[in-house]
Amino acid sequence: MEPNKAARNKDHIQSVELVFKVVEILAEHPYGLVLTEVAELADITRPAARRYLLSLVANGYALQEKRRFKLSSRIVSVARQWISNAQIWRLVQPILNEVTDKLHESCSIAEISGQDIVYVARSAARRIMTVQISVGTQMPIYCTSMGQVLLTYQSKQVQTDLISKMNFNRGTEKSIATSKEMSTRINLIKKQGYVVVDEELELGLCSLAVPIRHPDGQVKTALNISAPTSRFSSIDFVENALPVLIKARDEIETLIID
Repeated sequence: MEPNKAARNKDHIQSVELVFKVVEILAEHPYGLVLTEVAELADITRPAARRYLLSLVANGYALQEKRRFKLSSRIVSVARQWISNAQIWRLVQPILNEVTDKLHESCSIAEISGQDIVYVARSAARRIMTVQISVGTQMPIYCTSMGQVLLTYQSKQVQTDLISKMNFNRGTEKSIATSKEMSTRINLIKKQGYVVVDEELELGLCSLAVPIRHPDGQVKTALNISAPTSRFSSIDFVENALPVLIKARDEIETLIID
């Protein structure tokens, strides 16, 4: 077996892959299938098929009607939620573009994904940067402005859990290096409602971020603008960029609520 293929296989959880395979099979048969049919189509044993099917039923993703199993409407609900979120970020794109047009710098939205943030929307300035970012890019929470903002507005338990697992060796010499420093930063963000991260992700790069509140009142995403330190200092960000970013944030929150 090829080394890289072997490495990928170590990261795979076969039972999870088989569950998704069963889901796909049920999706192709909306009127349902009996246990034996699922086992044959998935090329697994009947006991294994039974475990996967009953697990899906127990979690509300499938229904059992006598001997037949079929997907429940919860699958549709999950898909609809994903589509809805994707549409939201397409709708806010003009707002991000306006920020980029005004400030001539890149503007992004991100959410937390595990120990990182993941970019869900972005308007990129036409500028060459060492760090290449696009929708789907993941960056560490602790050395990014949006990561720090998002961490600030998590519950105390989530904050503690995330901070305890942070690897503080992935940024620059200016990055936060301890959990104590991170706690201090969180308190500052709570007080001022925004954060300026100066060369903590990349030397020569400065970033400003503000929280975005969703209809349930929770901060699930953050909005930022990043720029070379040769063009924007921390003071410039607060005086010139912050009002533009806050205006854009308010427009996004209104759009999400509507």
